[in-house]
Amino acid sequence: MQGLVHCASLRERNLLADVSTLVERHRASGARKRDLLRLLAGSLRAAGHDAAVCLSRWDRSPSHPAGDHAYLDVLLPAASERAGRERVLVDVDFRSAFEVARPTKAYRAVLQRLPPVFVGRDDRLRLLVAAAADAARASLKKRGLHLPPWRKPEYMRARWLSPYDREAPQPEASTGELAGDGEGGGPTA
Repeated sequence: MQGLVHCASLRERNLLADVSTLVERHRASGARKRDLLRLLAGSLRAAGHDAAVCLSRWDRSPSHPAGDHAYLDVLLPAASERAGRERVLVDVDFRSAFEVARPTKAYRAVLQRLPPVFVGRDDRLRLLVAAAADAARASLKKRGLHLPPWRKPEYMRARWLSPYDREAPQPEASTGELAGDGEGGGPTA
């Protein structure tokens, strides 16, 4: 898990530094989560990033309930002429998503290794979620507790990897509309 926690590239590390600074500034002003995400997206756009609030939604399945989750994505410029833009996910409250009742000492150690703010691509997120969900399952089993549906790996992955709407940037004096194709592909033209 240790190799998954750190940002995979210099671009991700630089974005994490920007995000961490902005999160602290906006949290100090008392912003709540959805407002914090909008403020953060606006600040990142002002700094030259293509950032937006994303709202993922997923349906109920036999293994987990329906839900929705708000997070940011940043579309980084292509690293080369042949590559496309890189989508980086940003969750400002990542670690708390994995908290469970009565964690074991081993699981508390896993939680402490998770970044409080996640910045990275979806492939790294998948691996990190799988490792944390397995550790949560083992912790709850050791305590004799049932694994709730909202802590199963499928549900945890759905938070960030389900179809989403990417909120259009808001002009200064008006409210924005959600724009997206709903299939995880980002905004429509």
